[in-house]
Amino acid sequence: MQVPRGKGGTGRVAEWGGPTIFLVLGTLFMLIGGLVSFFIAQSGQANAERAEGLLPISGPAFNDGTPGREVLIEGVVSARNRARFRDFVAYYREEYRGTDEDGDDQYELMETVAPALLVDLNGTLVQIARDSYRFDLPHARWQDRPGLEYSVFGDEATSIYYGFVAERSVMAIGTLERGAEGLELQAEFVYGGTRAEYINRERNNVRFAWIFGAIFGGVGAIFVVIGVFWLLNMRRRSMIVRV
Repeated sequence: MQVPRGKGGTGRVAEWGGPTIFLVLGTLFMLIGGLVSFFIAQSGQANAERAEGLLPISGPAFNDGTPGREVLIEGVVSARNRARFRDFVAYYREEYRGTDEDGDDQYELMETVAPALLVDLNGTLVQIARDSYRFDLPHARWQDRPGLEYSVFGDEATSIYYGFVAERSVMAIGTLERGAEGLELQAEFVYGGTRAEYINRERNNVRFAWIFGAIFGGVGAIFVVIGVFWLLNMRRRSMIVRV
């Protein structure tokens, strides 16, 4: 004999909503963890392998190189570079723009000063072309006031400067091009450190990506298992009620 149910259609929909939410959330967590970790890991792996495959070029080889050739330089920012702001020979400036709806700090890029940079390669000066490079891990940071301040009227905002400093190590990858004063490097980026440090950072990014993916994927899997067991339990109880 079938026992009449005490819940209507709306109640049944609400009852099934719980496990469905767990299943959807679990699937999303696994997808996000998998995709994010995959793309970060792929990017880090590609960057590391690229830097490993390019041995640092010497100064004489740089000056005798062929335009269009991809090269990696590793040296020291020459003291002959003129300081553009404080002790920064190249820098960019951001202004604080308050917080977003999640409470995270927001910044707006206001200025980039990327002049030609002279780099000392064991006694030979070579030049990185102006405005050709992205800043990757600048040497120093300077803030124009102690705290982060922002006015909605735009007349008060904290500025933060990030820049490269003379006599500090840099590494850059780019293409040799003919400039007004000879060959120069059209750099994709300038990294404020050594080639070994750059490779190590990218390798660490790969490891972090897989750890991140494992955590997100693990949480997602737990949610999916909970949802499945919840559904199975509901189905079992439903069959008992119908007996």
